[in-house]
Amino acid sequence: MFIKILEIFTLVAGIFYVWLQIRQSRWTWPFDIVVSAASIVVFASGHIWASMVLNIYYLVMGVCGTIAWKKDAEKASEGALRLRKLPRKELLASILLLLVGSIGAYFILRALADPAPLLDGIVAVSSIVGTYWLLRSYLENWLLWIFSDLVSTILCLSQGMYWMSLMYTAYTAAAVIGWMHWKKQGEYII
Repeated sequence: MFIKILEIFTLVAGIFYVWLQIRQSRWTWPFDIVVSAASIVVFASGHIWASMVLNIYYLVMGVCGTIAWKKDAEKASEGALRLRKLPRKELLASILLLLVGSIGAYFILRALADPAPLLDGIVAVSSIVGTYWLLRSYLENWLLWIFSDLVSTILCLSQGMYWMSLMYTAYTAAAVIGWMHWKKQGEYII
């Protein structure tokens, strides 16, 4: 019962977190920490190991994001969304990481008896790259989140985590909105 309540909490707090993220609010990253802490417990209870470890990564990135976005806020016009251009080399390195990392994660997770090693591995690796791209304020982070959130929805549905799947469905819709909002309102600072 506690885990279901925590799933519902994660759903509500997570939707608020994404709303903050779309707005590029300074509160995005502190909410990330709260949602991640709750998600760690939920995924650990279901033995979804990569998603659990991923949320530990999110906790760390919550601290890094707070610092990075504060510095970037000083470089943009008042109220503007701060964007950076995704360098071609970084894009190619990210694609390679997504492919190799997902395959590697699959074999590790399968050895750990993860009930959905392929989906969990893809979600973990794409989310690591997506979070880094978000921290760097790349517009393209939203495209990666659309993909990752769709796979997360399927993963959670396959494991009977219906509240979490609802959260990831909402995240997918929010990522589409985020893409459009950042594209329209963004200002490149570098």
